[in-house]
Amino acid sequence: MTGDTKGLSSYRLIHPDFLTDATELEISRMEWAWGLERGGLEYYLRSPPNDIYFRTDIAKMYAAGEFVLLPTHQTYMKAMDFSLRAGFLERDEDDYSPRRPLTAFRPSNGVYRYVFIPITAAAREIPHQIVMQSQTDADWNGGVNPATGKPLKPWVKDYLVVESHSHPASICKFAREILDTRHRGPIDITPWTSCLWRFERQWGFGEFTVIKPPQWFIDDVERVDDDENLSESEATGYWPLTCGNDDLHDRVPGYATSSSTDDSQGSTRVLQWLETVPRRKSRPVRASRKHATALPHQTPRRSQRLASKMPNSQASPARQADSAESCRSLPGWLEQNGHFPTHLFTSNDWAMFCYGAQLSQDEV
Repeated sequence: MTGDTKGLSSYRLIHPDFLTDATELEISRMEWAWGLERGGLEYYLRSPPNDIYFRTDIAKMYAAGEFVLLPTHQTYMKAMDFSLRAGFLERDEDDYSPRRPLTAFRPSNGVYRYVFIPITAAAREIPHQIVMQSQTDADWNGGVNPATGKPLKPWVKDYLVVESHSHPASICKFAREILDTRHRGPIDITPWTSCLWRFERQWGFGEFTVIKPPQWFIDDVERVDDDENLSESEATGYWPLTCGNDDLHDRVPGYATSSSTDDSQGSTRVLQWLETVPRRKSRPVRASRKHATALPHQTPRRSQRLASKMPNSQASPARQADSAESCRSLPGWLEQNGHFPTHLFTSNDWAMFCYGAQLSQDEV
């Protein structure tokens, strides 16, 4: 907000103590509407979108409620439109498809626009100390209140704008706490509080929200720190199960799912498919390395170098299949450095990099 890079302080908009004071229904509503898994709110509260940075003296004023930030009318409309398309509204009770997380709502330049609303005389001096932006026509929706459809008074556009990386959900949650506890005098901020009320209602927090998560989501097991659990984007290219421990092979990450639906997790389907893969006697991985080095004029591929560094421990089911194939001739396409799928990164490289397993010919 100030443009400074030194002497800054961070303020956490929704304090983690909220999880202690809130009811389970309140938490599940927010997690459902915000596209989080059960227990995911705790992780969001410790993430950068829930923090805001100010010059230290201004941060103290903000924490004390001497001014508030509220989304511009344009930011409000975009946030409401995103929420309608996030996938949590008007769903069937047995619909387990993913929802869009709130952090997917992010402007192309990475910052959101908020109206600076001073409450105290000291806060009204802040615009004289730092440079703030004037509202554009888009910021105040061309003079029409998007919540009521009524014309706005000209003075509404006189309020200045600041930009921040903090998410509107956190900004609005903190603003509500301040507005409910702080006497703000004669200032009229209904052009923004009328939007704030509707924002809270649709985004799943506040006393007037009507969001009702399905029962399977409320009952789902919460994520804890020692869970082997990755988001779908993080899990791409990783084998989530620990090798060498058969007891872990039945443990599947349990985010936003029901224990009564076996097909609600992609990893569950992988394990089911894995049971159908023929199991053959394993051979040491070194046999594969020996065969690979016997190829004439062949520089060891990255996948082969990775294989040579694998620990000498009990293999996972995927690696058992890989080891059993090491005694057979390597596929013809492995011996070339052609253009499938690229001239530098073959299918076998991809399989080893993503799954720690070599591709092989189907058994005849």
